[in-house]
Amino acid sequence: MKIMLPADSKTHSKAFTFGVATASFQIEGAVASRLPCIWDTFCATPGKIRDGSDGSQACE
Repeated sequence: MKIMLPADSKTHSKAFTFGVATASFQIEGAVASRLPCIWDTFCATPGKIRDGSDGSQACE
């Protein structure tokens, strides 16, 4: 992938760093159509997530 930026873009500065990230909840698909991942196990462990939420419903 090539990103084309305007010549006057502040992102041409040596002080600017591009970064990317992803998460298993974003790319592995719906909770009902995949196997559990390490984050499913972590979230299901009592006391690991303060409010007990998990990634089974991301945005609906």
